[in-house]
Amino acid sequence: MCIRDSRELVVVDDASTDDTPDVVRRFAAAAAFPVRSIRLDRNSGGPSRPMNVGAEAVTGRWFTVLDHDDLLAPDAVAEYAAAADAAPAGVGVLSSDFETFDAGGPVCRSQFAQLGVLPPMLAGRPKPAVFGPAEARGLLARGWCLPAKAAFDREVWRAVGGFHEGYR
Repeated sequence: MCIRDSRELVVVDDASTDDTPDVVRRFAAAAAFPVRSIRLDRNSGGPSRPMNVGAEAVTGRWFTVLDHDDLLAPDAVAEYAAAADAAPAGVGVLSSDFETFDAGGPVCRSQFAQLGVLPPMLAGRPKPAVFGPAEARGLLARGWCLPAKAAFDREVWRAVGGFHEGYR
């Protein structure tokens, strides 16, 4: 999904064997924004190739990735757009807290609070908080910038070579 510059949804079907193409066609017919579907010839075996295909296909500057079992909060796109507008030049990833859920509802309302790593780092920083390279690497090493809760600057994404396709 692309945020800010253009509102669009790009669905990358990783050679699914269910009714995904029909579901996307029905959704696109009723959507108030452009919806494009890209179907891969064969299953890639992991999330990175479909994410790269989708990122290359978006038309706006910032994008976010949703997997089949992800949901965005109702105000997530607006919050990402506001953070992108406020971010200084050179920021390539916007990340946020997230909650995990199952069919019964929320399992954990705040991963940041549960793991206790980020709240102390946020103390006294303006919003959005900006982390330098060393701090960002430390957070990434702890799994804080997963695609399900991040927005990426497409040019920065391209400059680093996209998502590593060896990631499973």
